[in-house]
Amino acid sequence: MYRVEPIIYRREQSGTVEFMSGVDGHTLTHLLYEAGKEKGTPKMSIGVLGYKHIEDTKRCVESVLRFVGDIDYELILMDNGSNDENETLEYYQSVPTDRKKIIQVEDPLGPAFGCIFGTRLMYEYARGDIFVFLGNDNIITENALQNMIICLESSPDIGLVTPMSSNAYMLQNPGLQYSNFEEMHAVAKAFNQSDPRKWQERIQTSTVATAIKREALVRSGFYGFWTAEIDMCHRIRLAGYKLILLGDTWVCHNHNYGEKEETHKLASDNSIEAMQEARLGGLKLFSDIMIFENQLLSLLEKPSEKVPKLLAVNVAAGQPLLDVKNRLREYEIFDSEASAFTTDAKYYTLLLSVANQVFCDRIQFLKENLGDQTFNVAVLGTPINLFPDPEDVLRDLLNALEPGGQLLFKLKNACDSGMFQSIFGNPVSAGTEKKLVLAVGDVKRMAGKYGAARMKVKKSVGPYTPEWIETVTNVMENAKVTSNVQEAIENILTDEFLFHVTKAL
Repeated sequence: MYRVEPIIYRREQSGTVEFMSGVDGHTLTHLLYEAGKEKGTPKMSIGVLGYKHIEDTKRCVESVLRFVGDIDYELILMDNGSNDENETLEYYQSVPTDRKKIIQVEDPLGPAFGCIFGTRLMYEYARGDIFVFLGNDNIITENALQNMIICLESSPDIGLVTPMSSNAYMLQNPGLQYSNFEEMHAVAKAFNQSDPRKWQERIQTSTVATAIKREALVRSGFYGFWTAEIDMCHRIRLAGYKLILLGDTWVCHNHNYGEKEETHKLASDNSIEAMQEARLGGLKLFSDIMIFENQLLSLLEKPSEKVPKLLAVNVAAGQPLLDVKNRLREYEIFDSEASAFTTDAKYYTLLLSVANQVFCDRIQFLKENLGDQTFNVAVLGTPINLFPDPEDVLRDLLNALEPGGQLLFKLKNACDSGMFQSIFGNPVSAGTEKKLVLAVGDVKRMAGKYGAARMKVKKSVGPYTPEWIETVTNVMENAKVTSNVQEAIENILTDEFLFHVTKAL
């Protein structure tokens, strides 16, 4: 049985560590390592960072103890300088488990920096094979920790897993409904049924209650301030590991606080966006990394091949290609061979982490790079009418498909709401892209010339305010230029037309 005596020490922001036992940091780290070898390394180190809000902290810790089950674990309880008359520290000391270590940070770092610093303490002092870091606004649910382990141990290539949660971005909130915490636990229990078909590989996740293999963190190196989760995910992928969003697992992110006045003095004058771009080697988080093509990929049908060959062209850093693979998992297709082609060299390195082979060249040389290779599924990230010769691109993509193969691509609406607004003196909304005016019927005819046997088209309508929709409606109704006013309004509000093309057998 794994057992560790409680260790309470204080650590200042400067890095100075004062141990109540009088043992220096290097010696303690060595002693913990040796103790781990003698007593057995725990499967999971679970860290909880408390910062004020004692009731939230209690709820978080109690949820861990309630649902950790038979996992061999240690509990790292960290107090980020709560300054609450030792309320947090006294609670930690009262937690009914002998598997805990207690860390007190005397100089508080505030909510944002505290999470980063807390993760660093986990990195330095936890002994488990798997690290789970929790803010005190997280609530663990039944089977959540077990499902994390199942996924992490399913493949040596998987280094980090993140559950779905409330108050999360990056399409990680399934919108579970409940009215109180006990009802929440019942809903979560029904949701938390391990199912590999629901695992989604990601380039980036919002790392709420994330579990990470120790080896992945060690090989990827540590990460910096503000951009912590972005930096960590990026480094782990470059170290050769996969990131998985657990679509079969949900934890509560009861995020209802965060005091602006507690932003730490170390905050840089640089914008967060600029820091993110620097950490990502020139890539932009929202325009290069976080690109989800869910609407387009909803058109993808189940391929007949057990191991389909995939081609992704101009899919930025590669998330759309991963989304194709995630969509195939829903069809119980877990293996595929992927190739990627990009016209921008800055994506090359990350594309190597998602594809078996990567080509970088001008779009005119797509055919030359692919050679005689053929594919079962091809997805084009750049809208077809942003190329100077869209017909040539369609020809090369369709020629690269196997009979019965599927091609997914987009047509940017050149007569969209942005152009409509520009007529009314708002050119900012018109966009900067050079779009060829290309009708849906024209694209269909082009595709038909090169072997398209079946085509589906879906409209992607942008999120517009009710006021703007009312303005468009009034203008079109008063103009009386068409008998089908509703269709005209819908076309104006359409950002992109989504195409699914099946090649003839």
